[in-house]
Amino acid sequence: MEFKGGALMPEMAGKYMTGYVHVRWPLARLRIETGLIGIRACPAWPLTAFDGAPLAVSSPAEIELVFASVGMLRNPMVGLRAATGRTYYFRPGRTAYFRAFRRTAEILDLCEREGFAVSRENHRVDLTR
Repeated sequence: MEFKGGALMPEMAGKYMTGYVHVRWPLARLRIETGLIGIRACPAWPLTAFDGAPLAVSSPAEIELVFASVGMLRNPMVGLRAATGRTYYFRPGRTAYFRAFRRTAEILDLCEREGFAVSRENHRVDLTR
């Protein structure tokens, strides 16, 4: 299943993380398949122009945790912490707050069914990781 929305993806400069690239709605895609998950920009140029790092299609062994998160303006988001230590954030759709909250819960349910470790506790967006 593929969700359209916005994302915060780590920016890579060489081998050190320098910040995040904000990919606005509707350019980010979160794709969840049987035992796989990935975040990408469509088209890819907004991400590559700012040296962003997309989350390649990953298995549950490569994803440490999928968690509920809230943005700086209390927007519901889904966080994905990779085993490499990088954290990706995805905001589903351009919808009202309650519908976005429902979609976030739907994504967490889908990830849990596919075998990913899921935390339902809300975390604040941490742009230092």
